[in-house]
Amino acid sequence: MSKIEHLNITVPDIDEAIKFIQIVAPDFKVRKDVKSPTSYRWTHIGNDECYFALQEAHLGAEPESPRKTYKKKIDLDSQQFK
Repeated sequence: MSKIEHLNITVPDIDEAIKFIQIVAPDFKVRKDVKSPTSYRWTHIGNDECYFALQEAHLGAEPESPRKTYKKKIDLDSQQFK
């Protein structure tokens, strides 16, 4: 059985994302909410077993170190890496 401990997600509006998550997962509570005056807002919402790390998008900003996509692809029929 697979288990996901946490997910990092960039959202356009943290407050709206929290409302949605609490509808689909009512046991999730805001565990941390940081509004830095020099950086972006981020929050952790979850329960004792897992959480979502949400950060607001930096509209119009270029990331300092862009993330690269995975180069390998999985053939779902054979479950082989290509």
